[in-house]
Order: sequence, then C-alpha cells, then structure tokens
Amino acid sequence: MDLPDPPPRAAPKSAKLPLIIGGGLLLACALCLVGIWQNEFGRAFIEGFATGAFEKAAPADVRQPKTHSGSTCSFRYPGNWDLAPDPDFGPERAFDISAPAQGSVNIYLLPPDTHLPTMVEAMVAEFESQPLLIQNPRRHPLRGWGSHEEAEGVELRGLMALMPARIRVASFATEKGAVVICEIRFDEDERMAKPGFDLIAESFELGEVKD
Repeated sequence: MDLPDPPPRAAPKSAKLPLIIGGGLLLACALCLVGIWQNEFGRAFIEGFATGAFEKAAPADVRQPKTHSGSTCSFRYPGNWDLAPDPDFGPERAFDISAPAQGSVNIYLLPPDTHLPTMVEAMVAEFESQPLLIQNPRRHPLRGWGSHEEAEGVELRGLMALMPARIRVASFATEKGAVVICEIRFDEDERMAKPGFDLIAESFELGEVKD
C-alpha cells in the first residue's frame, strides 16, 4: 500500500545514541513494508527521524500490564510501555510498542496470502545495507516467538552506536491473517526489558486481517 509523504520533522537533541538509532530502525520496518525505502526521500526521512527524544530506562512493569484487544490481534504489554497505532496502515494494521529507552516492538498485520519469507528477507537485507543503523550485522536463524512455535525469521546481531544490540524480525500466518514482528533489543538493557518482550510475545493472538 502507498502512504503519503510524511511531514518534515524537527531534530531534537538526544542524550542516548542507542535509542536514536533504535528509532530509525523502527521507522525502517515501516518503510520496508510500504515500499518507500527505495526512494531518496525515504532514506533521508529515516536519517532525520533518527534523532528521537531521550527517555530513562526502567524495568518493564509486567505486574500491572495493559491490554490491547482488536479485530486483527490482541496482546498484553507492560504498564509503563507506550502503544501507538499507526493509522497510515489502516485501522488495526500496525502498532508500535515502545519501552522506556531500551527498545521497541513493531507489529504489522497483513492478509493471510502475504508471502512472509520474501517480506522478512527484504526487511533484513535493508537493515544490513545501512551501516549507520547497525554495524557488523550477523544473521542467526530465529525459530519461534513467544508461544508461537510456528514463527520463523532472522535475528541480526551487531553494534548500534558501538553497543551490542539485536534486531529480531519474525513472522507467521494463520488462515485468517499474517503478522510480521520487529523487535529492537539492546543487550545492556535486556535484564530490564526481557519480561516486557516476553509478555507481548506470549500473550499475542492473531485475529482476522482482511484485504
């Protein structure tokens, strides 16, 4: 699907470079899916977006989780993480779940006939081609996502601002819909963030996604 050109964004100062680069990766997922990465404006917009605001890291609050329940999917997420639907993809089609500084989960809901291996490969290849986002990326097979043993994908391990990090791109489908998940996880914050990532993955249920 085609999206309108996004409006220009200001470039606020940031005190944490890993989060800056992580923000660029989140948008990269979206641009790969809508096909505007290939043009010059799309690439420039990612570079401009990679100046996100600073937040202080905090442990994932899984004792008081929030719940999203919709027609395309449902899941729980930590009480101190933020959920932002993306209306440009259509109702209930894309979600950005942001942790306080230490990573994010992007979820994209797609029709069941989507060829997921091609989409995952395209997204991973784009990340690999962007040394300003992740340096020295190494591929590792990804099998399973939370309770969904059928999920498959690729985990990229590399350096983001000289700090060890992982980009995990996974997907799976049912008769009613398909989903692509992109996680961004920093090793130094994994102890605080892992329970939040696990909560989302274990509780996720895929609903019906129509064309």
